[in-house]
Amino acid sequence: MNTRGFNLALVAFWIAVGTALLTRDIWMSQALLDKVNVSQMPLIVGIAFMLAGWNLMRYWVARSLSGPPQISSSTQELRRKIRAITGEDHKVTDPVFDFEKQPDGDAPK
Repeated sequence: MNTRGFNLALVAFWIAVGTALLTRDIWMSQALLDKVNVSQMPLIVGIAFMLAGWNLMRYWVARSLSGPPQISSSTQELRRKIRAITGEDHKVTDPVFDFEKQPDGDAPK
């Protein structure tokens, strides 16, 4: 799992925790509610949502700063060797999957 996916998972987790704590009056039994109701509960809920916001910000920064994926140097070296041997770049090996060429019978409309 990459860092961005992990940050999104943490966002979902902290939002779920914060929402569960906000709605504890609805889904908790009275006996359990008496045990977990403490005076610091608004602080705990706020921290849960702050952590969700922090991880959302980390996801956004990682997404905006990462550029397009770069071709590795070993792949570039292999392509140079193939071009030196054959004289052309063989990115598409099967002509069925070469979508850059127009079919013979079809003209662009």
